[in-house]
Amino acid sequence: MDEYQFYPSTPALVSRVWNKFKNRQFDCVCDPNAGEGDLLKGHPEFGYLTRKGRILAIEIDPTKHPALRAKNIDIVGHDFLAYQSAAHVSHFVMNPPFSEGAKHVLHAWNGLFQGEISAILNAQTIRNACTRERQQLLRVIEQSGGNVEFVEDAFLDPEARRKTSVEIVIIHLEKTAGLDTLYGDLVADLSTDNTNPQEADLDINSAELMFPRSWVENAVNTFDAAVIAQREAVLAQAKANHYSNRLGMTLAARNGDKGSDYRPNDAAFIRKQLAANYDSLKDRAWASVLRSTEVKDKLSRQAQKRLEAEFQGIKSLEFTKANVYGFLQGLSESGFEIQMSMLCDVFDEITKYHLDNTVFHMGWASNSQHRTLGMRIKAKRFILPLGSSDGWSSELPFDTIKLLSDFDKVFAILDGKKKPEYGLEQMATEHFKRRELRAKSLFHGDRCSSSYFDMRYYRGVGTGHFYPTRPDLIERLNRLVGQKRRWLPPEDNLAGKDFWTHIRKAEQRNEDVVKAYLSKAGGCTALGIGQLRGGDKASQETIKRLLVESVIDVATTHGLDIVQAIGQGDNRDMLRLAA
Repeated sequence: MDEYQFYPSTPALVSRVWNKFKNRQFDCVCDPNAGEGDLLKGHPEFGYLTRKGRILAIEIDPTKHPALRAKNIDIVGHDFLAYQSAAHVSHFVMNPPFSEGAKHVLHAWNGLFQGEISAILNAQTIRNACTRERQQLLRVIEQSGGNVEFVEDAFLDPEARRKTSVEIVIIHLEKTAGLDTLYGDLVADLSTDNTNPQEADLDINSAELMFPRSWVENAVNTFDAAVIAQREAVLAQAKANHYSNRLGMTLAARNGDKGSDYRPNDAAFIRKQLAANYDSLKDRAWASVLRSTEVKDKLSRQAQKRLEAEFQGIKSLEFTKANVYGFLQGLSESGFEIQMSMLCDVFDEITKYHLDNTVFHMGWASNSQHRTLGMRIKAKRFILPLGSSDGWSSELPFDTIKLLSDFDKVFAILDGKKKPEYGLEQMATEHFKRRELRAKSLFHGDRCSSSYFDMRYYRGVGTGHFYPTRPDLIERLNRLVGQKRRWLPPEDNLAGKDFWTHIRKAEQRNEDVVKAYLSKAGGCTALGIGQLRGGDKASQETIKRLLVESVIDVATTHGLDIVQAIGQGDNRDMLRLAA
């Protein structure tokens, strides 16, 4: 706690802070030192899923971000002193670190276009103006007609979660944009250099593995230029509206043939337009990162979707070099989890369509209550639907290209490389675009080679037959996914010799397992392997039970005591599937 000087506001103090505001129309409220959102609870629409105005938070301690998001609060930054886009805020409500109170209030005041500030400070900030920031704050209070209220024992309240005897002061400031500001110096005020001096010292070594420094700097500089241009455009529109209104209404409006054609030009209009434009630019800027080649080339389709599912939270952050590098650092640190999810995605893509693609085996039992039926990809061949391409089309279906790209990325990861020397995507694309290759080879079902697979494509039925040329990588994929899903032990020596014999011979016996399963299913096509994940619960449970019985029966036929092989206990009713 001491690291961030976190003193949560009590309910009584929250009420006093919010009562200072004169304008009760809270278009956009920001707490730049939000903590867990205690001070924001004074918002009259706090907790509403929908509200008239936005609630923004900046919080330097990332462990508090989940609590803020759970309260429907938008997190727009980590360090308030690096936040440069406060012109759209209508109300600041603040409880900054006591040692930097004056600096934080002045930063809010300088960023505010028109609005109010209500802040909790150490009383010594006002009583003892021993620093330049404190002296400047006193001048702002005096010149703006601000209000100052000293409060004793505010954090000795029984409801205070962290107590201190420090005397505090609540200050209230109101900033009004006059006509001179509206139509004179707004652009100059808002176009200050957004460069944060601390950004020059960023440790970006790991981030540079994904993006070159120049890319990030150019993107941020472009964003900053766009923000300034948009602000100038808003000011120009406000000026145009101002002079149009001075000219008066059109003749049609004067005659009553149409409604009023008054054009808004007040501070609220400017603030609203600034907010809308700024949010749109942030959306564009962050989208350029997420959809950049540097990110997309490292993620599968599903991994990209998972990342983009978090876009609402990502695009709330300011688009600064610090935040972009922080985002990339997070991706780098999550690299293992991301890659593991990609391996599972490709594994599932291969095993979800055809029984012939999958080898079934009983999984490792860590105890008598935990029994699983594991799955493996066949090492010799698997078949996937790729979509048909009739005639002499020069393009494969888009989804097919993306699928082949996913295979390239995942098998390069398994091979310890950034990308394959000659991937499936490149091979297929070349064969479809070059007429001399389309006249034969892949286009007509001939077997063609890439770095990790031979492949045949049957365009009429739209299926692809894949023949792995690196069985060791298939084994590595099976091993990693099996360990992830606990079909295999995390260490080989945790399972007995009979278990590994069962695994080694599973592919040889799989044809018998499939026959046994189809016999038990009575030829019912509704119990196809695709239903194992996508079917209703009843169908899934039936498939699980029949597969378990089939594996056990085939193993028994070959003289293997499957229960003894996979672990302790001999109660077959305990066997369950966790596919």
